[in-house]
Amino acid sequence: MLVIYLNKYMNSFTNIAFIYKSVKKYQKHIAIALIFAFLNLVIGCNYYRVNRVATTPQTIHENSSDLKYVVLHLNHKAWHLTNVSIVDSSMLMYGVLEELPENHQYYREAQEGKPNRYKPSQGEASYEAHFFVSQVEITQNVLVKISFKDINRIDVYDKDIGATTASYVFGTVGVVAGVLAVIAIVVVLTKSSCPFIYTHNGTNFQFYGELYGGAIYPSLERHDYLYLNGVSPQGGIYTFQITNELLEKQYTNLAELIVVDHPQNTQVLMDKYGSVQTISQAQVPFSAKANGKEYASVLSQIDSNNFLFSEPSKENKDMSHVDLSFKNPMHAKQAKLLIHAKNSLWLDYAYGEFNKQFGTYYSTFVEKQKKVSKAKNIQWALEQGIPLQVQIQTKKGMITKDYFEVMGPLAARDVVLPLDIAACTDDILSIRLFCGTLFWELDYVAIDFSEPSAVEVSYLKPTTAKDETGQDIRAQLLENDANYLVQPKVGNKATLSYTALATKPGLTRSVFMHSKGYYEYIRNFTNEPNYTQLISFKQKGGFAKFSNQRLAEWQHKANLFSLALSQNQ
Repeated sequence: MLVIYLNKYMNSFTNIAFIYKSVKKYQKHIAIALIFAFLNLVIGCNYYRVNRVATTPQTIHENSSDLKYVVLHLNHKAWHLTNVSIVDSSMLMYGVLEELPENHQYYREAQEGKPNRYKPSQGEASYEAHFFVSQVEITQNVLVKISFKDINRIDVYDKDIGATTASYVFGTVGVVAGVLAVIAIVVVLTKSSCPFIYTHNGTNFQFYGELYGGAIYPSLERHDYLYLNGVSPQGGIYTFQITNELLEKQYTNLAELIVVDHPQNTQVLMDKYGSVQTISQAQVPFSAKANGKEYASVLSQIDSNNFLFSEPSKENKDMSHVDLSFKNPMHAKQAKLLIHAKNSLWLDYAYGEFNKQFGTYYSTFVEKQKKVSKAKNIQWALEQGIPLQVQIQTKKGMITKDYFEVMGPLAARDVVLPLDIAACTDDILSIRLFCGTLFWELDYVAIDFSEPSAVEVSYLKPTTAKDETGQDIRAQLLENDANYLVQPKVGNKATLSYTALATKPGLTRSVFMHSKGYYEYIRNFTNEPNYTQLISFKQKGGFAKFSNQRLAEWQHKANLFSLALSQNQ
């Protein structure tokens, strides 16, 4: 009988110190434990096996401040669940109920489409695991027994990004979705992403997105234009934070606000080239097909009902695409393609696995990549299906026109791409979006053929800028130059303020964070390089193929669990 003991902050999972920030070496074991413990739940199984890994009470005690905190929800009430144990032979979870302290009562379910931030004084645990159950059996007043079948949902709350990062409803998802749910939990522990940006709403800071995603080498340094939907000044001041919360070094060259005043009946977005694009007659596709299946209704509104690019293309099973059809009776020559999308957690996981293949050679590889030209690095990424690429149908066939930049997995963005469609002479404009399988999540897509509207554009430099020690860093963020704000450690934080301009009567205001920079991963792999695998990455689509192989392995594990359940019923 395997018993998994957890202390007050879920200190041990399969006898593993549940450490995220302080002891990074445990993450691999933690991820494995979570995979096998949660995979049975997301596919409806009540059977699992995990490996036992030794730890010591001293290690647990020393690192308890950074561990997961378990909250049990039943009938709209919540308790702190301590001394948790899981018995695999009987498929039961045990624990001791305690009154939920005031500093942990701030939790609420994630609001759709909105960040969920809280004050640091409101809680201590880096992560909270919220178990929603339909019933429990109570013995000895505080000892509870919970059957796996009565667990309806688990929410993973990450204070570092101020949001419910994973919410899984069990028993109703398929094997592939179940695999992705487990991956989401793993990525919460091992995520490698871009610099985070927060905005102040008058009460606290709210997570808003990630900056210059995918710029992982100096040669890939790029401009980024993040639309700050709904952001407004407080007391005439915009306040932001740019933070380093991951194992990486961040180099920010520029951080200015671009303020666009425009007619009230138009939407404004900035494209990746820094041009303002106005949208006044957006139309959704009347058809959106992938492998013969229709997804137009999925992409017609922003509702988190995402197209996952899970349908493999017939032309290349390691890639996925969706074919969009728009009415174009006037044969417009120019168009603006709008999407609301983000990268997937699966891409984050797969790229992490890609890096692991380099093992002890990783640092050498990175130094060599720094000398590779920007064009070659981008071309490799395109060949692997990492950016979301755009093709249009012409009389000569499909022509690749452009691509959407990587934007990270933690927050969807509204982005626009201008397209020259003069080669399309039909009444129907056909556009194909394609990428590696499961690399992107597409929530909404539309096209706009309208002429540009008149706008007024203003640029705001930071009025003040200080790091976490109070040092003035304003000079590093004023211009696109060789003077960078360097954030080399987890916990580095830049707080920026901008003086708002007076509003203009009759116009609507949209605000964008214009940043420029790059970041570098910090990785210390101890495994031997997998040279056979590394050679395959040089091939076109090699990484996408590797990703699909990893996905197949996960699906196989899920099927084995499902089979084990059926044989034990």
